[in-house]
Amino acid sequence: MMAQPRPEAPADRCEPVPCSTHAWCVIQGRHEDHASAPTRAGAGRGGLLDALVLASGADAPTVGFLDLDLSPAELRQQCRDLRAHLDKVEALADALDAADRGGERP
Repeated sequence: MMAQPRPEAPADRCEPVPCSTHAWCVIQGRHEDHASAPTRAGAGRGGLLDALVLASGADAPTVGFLDLDLSPAELRQQCRDLRAHLDKVEALADALDAADRGGERP
């Protein structure tokens, strides 16, 4: 007796289908919530500065960053504020280096 051919798998069980709603979405197949791949700050640093684009259903996409859901304008302001803060943090290291070279503490 000859073996019967196996029926083909349904279309949704074949190759994963990329998101057809948002080019940045990495979720495949049918879905309503959308997410980009996260950006990560440094290897193994805990995720404090991780960020990703999110959208749920028909809601406008936002960027999840610092436990906030931000619009593009809000995200840019957060980045400006963070850059200014990091300059001050780095200045602390410079002050400590200078004090160590002079044998004194700040």
